[in-house]
Amino acid sequence: MTSLMSDSGEMIKDAKIIQMNYVSNWYTLDLLSCLPYDIIYFVLNNVNNLDDKSDSNSSATSLFSALKVIRLLRVARVARKMDHFAEYSGVVLMILVGAFGLFGHWLACMWFAIGINTICNEDGNLTAHNWLVRFSVDTSQEYILLEDCVLTYGPSHLDAYLAALYFVMSSLTSVGFGNIAPYSPYEQSFSVVVLIFGALLYAMIFGNVTTIISQIYADMNRYHDSLNSVREFARFNSVPQNIEARIMDFMVTTWQQTKGIDTNAVINLCPKDLKADICVHLHRRVFNGHRCFLEASDACLRSLALEFQTIHVSAGDIVYHKGEYVDEVSFVARGILEVLQDGEVIAVLSNGDAFGDNVWRRPLSHGPAKCVVYIRALSFTDIHVIKRASLKKVLGFYNDYAKSFDRELKLAVNVCESVHFRKIKRRKPKLNAADSVKGGISSILGKGSLLKSGA
Repeated sequence: MTSLMSDSGEMIKDAKIIQMNYVSNWYTLDLLSCLPYDIIYFVLNNVNNLDDKSDSNSSATSLFSALKVIRLLRVARVARKMDHFAEYSGVVLMILVGAFGLFGHWLACMWFAIGINTICNEDGNLTAHNWLVRFSVDTSQEYILLEDCVLTYGPSHLDAYLAALYFVMSSLTSVGFGNIAPYSPYEQSFSVVVLIFGALLYAMIFGNVTTIISQIYADMNRYHDSLNSVREFARFNSVPQNIEARIMDFMVTTWQQTKGIDTNAVINLCPKDLKADICVHLHRRVFNGHRCFLEASDACLRSLALEFQTIHVSAGDIVYHKGEYVDEVSFVARGILEVLQDGEVIAVLSNGDAFGDNVWRRPLSHGPAKCVVYIRALSFTDIHVIKRASLKKVLGFYNDYAKSFDRELKLAVNVCESVHFRKIKRRKPKLNAADSVKGGISSILGKGSLLKSGA
């Protein structure tokens, strides 16, 4: 017994109400299901052996044996949990095939019961209009009738069950093949019901197999459709091959990383509180990897997380071009980027580095600054970006944290400031007096040798 939901959506935890709800719903079924039917059957069977005239005990024994079927009604509880597996197409397919086999087993047992209960006619002789009798003749395992319609020899129960299952399955999936056919009115009536039920069951289960299989490959089909769209777009607009190759590379790499899931679409489905929790988790690398976020409160981090955006960049793509305006701060979460100025690499950015401009210090009335360098990705890179307006809005609300943010955030590269190189002149080392004398003598000797050789 667990808590339950009222019609108004309120959770009920009152023990008495829960008990009354259980007693009025599942208590009777659970009680009948847990009774020791085997022990009761054993006791009543021994009583029948002691008293041969106890017809009532025999009926009670049959009744208790039939009550075992009530346990199957507990399977209805599983139907309430089927919605949890509805999104898994493979599981649904297995469940439907298993349900088809289960129905076939039950119908085969009914078909066998009809055959064994109508095998004798009113005179106590074997009837020729019976599928079991015909099956025994076809398999050369004919029944031998004893007194009181007691049978001996004949096909085994396993052979008879397999034949019944074969007949039922062939009737459910088609119209049968005629080698096992109904003869008596009971058998013909049952066959009509099986054919009608089989048509409905076949349409319900196997009619959905195509849909289920298409759902299994839905993501892969969507992936190929996106690639085909890129190819058609490039062909229609005469896109150069190098740009088309970059687009294809970006699509393939992004799909491998995200599996085609639109993160923003998923986040927008959630309420504000849950959306903030998700964003804090998605940007945890930035918050945990920079000292400027250590003193931020939980509410401040949630506000910042809602303003961050994540962009994915493929290898070789330019993040910033020289001359573009810069109005954000970027944090590298994964990947490697290089900073180029005048064709030379002046810096390499990796995980945990921040770059951009000191936009939090510039008033909104001032326009964005221009980028003076190129920033190019050397590998597939994830960059977390926050715009100036969003950052100043959060820092303006949390004034105490704004001072800590301004003090602790150190940009690895300010893309709006040029790096000036200065040529370093090599200075001659100073010589002491002894070294000077030796140097002078060496120079004199050198000149003398040159003069001598010249003479």
